[in-house]
Amino acid sequence: MKKSKLQQLKDTFYYVDGKPNLYRYGKFMAGLTGEEITNYIRVRANKWNVDKLVKSFAGIAGCNTGGIYICQKCGKEDFLMYRHDVQRFADKLLEGRNTYWD
Repeated sequence: MKKSKLQQLKDTFYYVDGKPNLYRYGKFMAGLTGEEITNYIRVRANKWNVDKLVKSFAGIAGCNTGGIYICQKCGKEDFLMYRHDVQRFADKLLEGRNTYWD
């Protein structure tokens, strides 16, 4: 049986206590790219179309510190949000859990 795109994505994560573990996910050690954050929200929300959730996530996150990856070959820059921040903002968005603001 062919797996859905969402199930294939879920299979790329490791899980701890039934939740996807962000500390074993992503291309960069410094944090997650925007695409990786969207994928995490997809897995947590258990649905593929998460455009409204991603917009709400961005509103919760606001201006935030993070890392920058600069490609040595092409000079393209990627903002990387720290995993802990992604997790706590997703917890606020999806579970209503209080968070702190730094």
